[in-house]
Amino acid sequence: HNHLGAVYGTKGMSEEAAKHYMEAVRLKPGFSEAHFNLGLYYLEKGLAADAEREFLTVLTLAPGDYDARKFLHYIKGQ
Repeated sequence: HNHLGAVYGTKGMSEEAAKHYMEAVRLKPGFSEAHFNLGLYYLEKGLAADAEREFLTVLTLAPGDYDARKFLHYIKGQ
């Protein structure tokens, strides 16, 4: 589902992409890449609190994830 979401995302179909990211997270809650992609979706939609939650989840699962840390810093700087 995460990969399918990425395909939809590259085609500009962000709502469909988000559905697949959410399904990937539901099926495998510890899948940090799906949480990250969902965080990007929320950020794109202006849902900073939801994006922050997803990026924090990524850092819980993968503490060294530079990109999640970078986006959290961006959110907190707004």
